[in-house]
Amino acid sequence: MTSFGSEDEDFQADPNRFMRGKKPVEDDGHNVSFWVGRVFVSIDAFREKLREYVIQEGFDIVRVKNERTRVTVKCAGEGYQWRIHASPTPDNCNFVVRTLKDEYSCIRSTTNKNASSSWIAKKFASCIKNNPEMKLSGMRNELLEEYGVAVHPMRLYRAKRKCMDAIEGNHREYYGKFPVNADVVRYHNPESLLKLQCERLHMTSNPSFKNFFVCLEAMKTGFINGCRPFLGLDGCHLKGPYGGVLLGAVALDGNQKLLPVAWAIVDGDSKESWRFFLYHLHMVLGDDSLNRPYTFMTDRQKGVIDAISEYFPEANQRHCCRHLYNNFKARFPGILLRDHFWDAARDCNR
Repeated sequence: MTSFGSEDEDFQADPNRFMRGKKPVEDDGHNVSFWVGRVFVSIDAFREKLREYVIQEGFDIVRVKNERTRVTVKCAGEGYQWRIHASPTPDNCNFVVRTLKDEYSCIRSTTNKNASSSWIAKKFASCIKNNPEMKLSGMRNELLEEYGVAVHPMRLYRAKRKCMDAIEGNHREYYGKFPVNADVVRYHNPESLLKLQCERLHMTSNPSFKNFFVCLEAMKTGFINGCRPFLGLDGCHLKGPYGGVLLGAVALDGNQKLLPVAWAIVDGDSKESWRFFLYHLHMVLGDDSLNRPYTFMTDRQKGVIDAISEYFPEANQRHCCRHLYNNFKARFPGILLRDHFWDAARDCNR
């Protein structure tokens, strides 16, 4: 057993005792080690390395003192002598190991309370980013093989959830910012239209998100002044934890590039959702839809045709050829008929 120094020793006699030529060092790969005089940039860095060390060695610890000015930790096993004490340097700029009893004989365990969900999330951040579909069983096997730690599936679930939140963002938090963001846009860009629709399940319950419509002034002005009266309407399902559908209206500019005119997040792909979207789109475009009749191209999604007829009765409606062909080839397969279909679709002068 080796013991160095005293935890209550006065260091004012030589303030640079542990700092002459010593700098915070990084460990080699996965191997973490401690020695008396090892310097850390902060108490948080020391605690992080301490967590790594006890997981690496496979034993649990008891924090005798865990303050901003001193940390004393010993082995949790009965009769075992491993112990470490660290405190700030005299200038309070770094954290240094003061004493260390570095011998222990406890039996290695695969269960370790220090393997928290935050620690697991940090270890799997890059893996989850490259493979978001990674299974919890794969994470469990990787932890057991790489670090010798077995954790509860719920802790793995929370760790993966933290990884996904870091990668994709916290959806609950972002949805909660919609009202504030809408007010900011209205203040700086008053000609834009942003409509947030909420609903209450009960009179005493908090309002919940339902629909959100956005059309910025620049998008509206660019379409009215620089594009033909042609709009494509489509929607796609959102893959976040709350689902929903993203609806959009796009136009073609003079360079044959797509120009987004308006978009909305709605609770589902239904007639009511399309009515909400096209009602506010009609509010934005106003008299321009009367001065030059619009043409809408759709894939005949549920409710969109009726909603267009309700709010843009003078508009022409056309359908996406790709969706038409998918229906056509189900009854009339073959390469020859496919070529004839697309020849007819592109020959707009006959």
